[in-house]
Amino acid sequence: MPTANAPDYSVYLVTDSTMLPEGTTVVSQVEAALNGGATIVQLREKDLSTREFIDRAKEVHALTKQFGVPLIINDRVDVAIAVDCEGVHVGQDDMPATKVRQMIGEDKIIGVSTRDLDELQEVIDQGVADYVGIGAIYGTKTKNLDRAPMGTAGAKKLLEVCHKAGLHNVLIGGINDKNVDTVIRESSVPEVGYTTDGVAVVSCIMASTDAQGATASLGAIIKDAKGTSITRLLKGVAETSPLVHHITNNVVKNISANVTLAVGASPIMSESAEELDDLSRIPSSCLVINTGTATPDLLELYSKAVKAYSRENKFIVFDPVGCGASAFRKSVNRGLLEKLRGSKFIIKGNSAEILALSGLEVKQKGVDSHVEQGEGGASAINTAAKGLCEKYNCTVVVTGEKDYVFSSDYPAPTIISGGDALMGRVTGTGCSLAGVIASFAHASSHVKTDVHTATANALRAYKLAGSRAAEKCDGPGTFVPLFLDALYAQTRAD
Repeated sequence: MPTANAPDYSVYLVTDSTMLPEGTTVVSQVEAALNGGATIVQLREKDLSTREFIDRAKEVHALTKQFGVPLIINDRVDVAIAVDCEGVHVGQDDMPATKVRQMIGEDKIIGVSTRDLDELQEVIDQGVADYVGIGAIYGTKTKNLDRAPMGTAGAKKLLEVCHKAGLHNVLIGGINDKNVDTVIRESSVPEVGYTTDGVAVVSCIMASTDAQGATASLGAIIKDAKGTSITRLLKGVAETSPLVHHITNNVVKNISANVTLAVGASPIMSESAEELDDLSRIPSSCLVINTGTATPDLLELYSKAVKAYSRENKFIVFDPVGCGASAFRKSVNRGLLEKLRGSKFIIKGNSAEILALSGLEVKQKGVDSHVEQGEGGASAINTAAKGLCEKYNCTVVVTGEKDYVFSSDYPAPTIISGGDALMGRVTGTGCSLAGVIASFAHASSHVKTDVHTATANALRAYKLAGSRAAEKCDGPGTFVPLFLDALYAQTRAD
């Protein structure tokens, strides 16, 4: 299987002449993408005659050669041979890869589309492909799919096989600058430090009015995602200096403030209605509402805070503490949820809280109660979280031994493992997570990622700090300072 002198597959541009902005051409968009850092280009033309295809391929090849970037022709082996470009990409219904190799020789690049493990294994057995295109990851408007998208979980299974076989690969299908970070991270094989070689994109470059800038931005995200996007978001927090306004319960104010400081943000603990307007207008501000010690006097404050921060289009993290523990708590939290409708907000709660908030009846003994994942629990939690996302257009975090992040834009939840049991043996570690989520959400636009990805990485950073602190501590009493140290160390890490 050819692997020598492999190209850089990281930013793989696939052309599409149907989505060009006014005043641009395929050639001009490719040139802009090359200036922005595209590392490989596939020319895909379904509607041109053979002569027109060859003429366009010659123009594009002249450009790619200037940048030292390979040009791959989609499907058409004859066109690739006519312009003597670097390779061909074929699908499952096109010419077999073994025949393509016979026609183009051993020094050219061959890529093959694969949609499942059987197709991938066939490519491996043939032993002639240089890389495979894995997808579709998500649904896409650029191609009619004959089967459901595989998602990142499906891609991960194929990547595990690619890793063992030593076969290069790119992911394709519905990937753009907003979700590429999550796609790369969720499909990776962390136990062996393996990620995809690259990501193939179409619309986020070809349809862009600034193809050069779009490519440069995408390339930076891909580079960081293949390394660590936690670091990128922490840098974003440092550069944007979010002011996290906590309206939280009295038990956790100290640790919540210290955790927020540890990740590079600034906490303010204010329950004064008179300064809500001023605080919400600060450019870097965001809000955390924790209803752990809800009282009749605080209900009006919650509503005014939501109104103020919503008016300024600021992020709000809503922690419905103990939502199912009493009729009063259910009323408070469900009422506040309705007031959040139309806001830019994230719900964070354990499984029992999320179920109760969604309207399902659960028995919750205390604010830290959870619903077991077995015996239908997982299905109920999944339904509740998805329902909240769709009804309120928000992101939902379900915390526990494993954390789950749900968003309406993602077909499946992001699952975050790690942490340590000691995190549940210390008061405040659950509540103080909200400040980290708010800080990362605020930084998301600065580092050009979506809220779902930023939230998932906030949870990863939190669990990572918890596991590192647990390795060194003697028990709950020594855990908290070590946990703060671990969070702080992440902000100083390269």
